[in-house]
Amino acid sequence: MRPTFQPMSATSALDNKFRVDFTTSDTAAWGPRFPDDDHHDPQPPDPRRWAPTVMRAILDVLSGYRPVTHLTRWVSLEIYHNLARQAAFAYRLGRIRTSQRPRLRRVQLSSVTRGRINMIGTFDDGTHVRAFASELVVRRDRWVVTDLQIG
Repeated sequence: MRPTFQPMSATSALDNKFRVDFTTSDTAAWGPRFPDDDHHDPQPPDPRRWAPTVMRAILDVLSGYRPVTHLTRWVSLEIYHNLARQAAFAYRLGRIRTSQRPRLRRVQLSSVTRGRINMIGTFDDGTHVRAFASELVVRRDRWVVTDLQIG
């Protein structure tokens, strides 16, 4: 006697294996949790230490001491494209890699609102003392330069 074949639906075999109960309130079923997940309020780095660092990096890019790709996480997309264009233009004109690396002279921060800071200051490019102004905004737990003016 031959065994009889009984067709089974394609989903019925998988239903029991991968069934998820969406009515449960137990969040442990949804994967690993951080120890302080209920009180998780990530803070960006201290802007008093971070702002001068990113400004030095921007000045290094404009003077040819650093590639513009180092700024991808620190500046907005618009600022990134402007800096890349200015650095390429300076390179074509031969104004790249001055004998002296730009040096920050003064940096001052002022808080506009929570998560938004204005940064102004001066720097020495080897021949002139110049000024800069920028705006920093918190995005994804880090400070990002969203506006930049260099005089």
